[in-house]
Amino acid sequence: MVGLDYSALPIGSITDMREKPRLNPVHVQMPAFGLSVFSSRHGAGFRMPPARHPYHKMMVVVSGSGAVIAADEHALEPGMVVLIPAGTLHHFEDRHKQPLCLLAVCLDPSIVQSNPVIAAPWRAIVDRWTAAVPRRIGDEYRRGRIERRIHAMIFEQTRSHHESAAAMWGHLLGLLAEVARAFRRPTRGVTSPATAFDGTLTWIEHHFHEPVRVPELAARARMSYRGYTARFRAVTGASVVTHLTRLRIEHARKLLRSGMPIIDASLSSGFDDLSNFYRHFKRATGTSPARCDRT
Repeated sequence: MVGLDYSALPIGSITDMREKPRLNPVHVQMPAFGLSVFSSRHGAGFRMPPARHPYHKMMVVVSGSGAVIAADEHALEPGMVVLIPAGTLHHFEDRHKQPLCLLAVCLDPSIVQSNPVIAAPWRAIVDRWTAAVPRRIGDEYRRGRIERRIHAMIFEQTRSHHESAAAMWGHLLGLLAEVARAFRRPTRGVTSPATAFDGTLTWIEHHFHEPVRVPELAARARMSYRGYTARFRAVTGASVVTHLTRLRIEHARKLLRSGMPIIDASLSSGFDDLSNFYRHFKRATGTSPARCDRT
């Protein structure tokens, strides 16, 4: 079976392509491992009666607009995230002619409480969040990463393989980290273009081992593709690709010297092709990975 590369698709496109509009809420059947995900693209006649669920929900608004109604009513717009704790009476309403499209992550409270690996990041988010009050993801790049994490979980859920549960929990940890970072500090005022550009450099320093797309970096910096690449070269002295390769090779050298096998060091540093890794490594260091791991 060929894997689906969700990361190559624009924000919101996967849900829009794969799901027909629905008129009723999704009925969640929580599996034994305590994690379920779904997407819900509302139709024009969607109706949800007030309900309480025995699981926590994290909802991401992909498109459309409307409101979440619990103790109070709060507007929902694309790019917002809302947490609904287990047992909270709530419902969603769509704005006329702008039905909501939502992504949802559902967690069994008992599993969260008994799993310290999940409990710590979950508590870090919940402690700084008012229940059923939406918060906006101000960073478009991070918003895309959050949505793609959930889409990857949905994909694993449809596979129903023995390893799917483990894969879903792995994606959940990444998702919780992304959400926690997105709301680590309250947004104050408008981020200047210079600050936004510097932010992309910092992001690359911490995420060079992941797929990096220049158009998304430019959007995050609120610059055109040409303007971003020109400024990047002026600041770093290299193109984005060259700078990424340098970071990845330096990281791979450290891993090899620690005794990590070549293929693992390659993958852990962001190279998905071993021959490509060998070529770039030899060009950058003058030696082969095999010789490096013995020095």
